[in-house]
Amino acid sequence: MIELEQIMLENGVAYSIIREKESYVYLINPQDENDFCIRKNVTIDGEEYLKKLDSKEEFDYALSIFKNEDE
Repeated sequence: MIELEQIMLENGVAYSIIREKESYVYLINPQDENDFCIRKNVTIDGEEYLKKLDSKEEFDYALSIFKNEDE
């Protein structure tokens, strides 16, 4: 079994990082495989943070990157 890196999000749930592409981080809740989210990796004052996406259009774009990588 592969051990995936986990990160705690603002909702208090630990998500596993399943992929990173461009500046996007793709996460899944190991307790609920239907709970999938995407965050953007940003750097502020030299510190890296995961940020919610800015719009539905950005979500759609990030999701298309995720889907197209599997083709």
